[in-house]
Order: sequence, then structure tokens, then C-alpha cells
Amino acid sequence: MLLDDVERSSDPPDQKLRCLIVAFVHAILDEFPGTALGLELEALSPSHLRAVIARRDQVDQGLRRVIDQGIRTGQFDPANVKFLSFAILGAINWIPR
Repeated sequence: MLLDDVERSSDPPDQKLRCLIVAFVHAILDEFPGTALGLELEALSPSHLRAVIARRDQVDQGLRRVIDQGIRTGQFDPANVKFLSFAILGAINWIPR
């Protein structure tokens, strides 16, 4: 999975973050246009909803780790990692709307 590959890479955190953002945007624009990504999560069956939420949480946690790495190495200014991840993912997830 891309997230795992990016986290394991020796790239600096800013390049990791850029790679993830570009990949997430391309996934929405190129791979999933007109799919359930544009729907409300409540429209999914319970089993699909659980799978989507689990995957979403994995992505969020991975993104937080990359942001935290950038803060710890001094490449990013100190900030609330959770809020930054939510802001980035929120902006990306808003694209289909």
C-alpha cells in the first residue's frame, strides 16, 4: 500500500506529505469519479461502512505520523497533528462535492 511505502521511505517528511496528498487527490479524481466517494457514508451498507471507516482511520493515522515526523525533525512548525490531518483530509474529501 502507498501509505506504508511512503512511511518506510527515506524521503523527508515534506516530500512524504506531498506524495500522500497528490496520491489521495488523484485517487478521488482519476480512480473513483462518480462512485460511493461522493455519497454520504450513511448510504453504505453496515459492512461497507465499517470497512471504509477502518481504512479512513488507517489513512488518518499514517498521515498523522508523517506530520508528526515533520514536526519532530523541525521541518514543520509545531502544530496540532490531529487538526492538521483533519484539515488536509477534509479538503481532499470535499473535492467530489
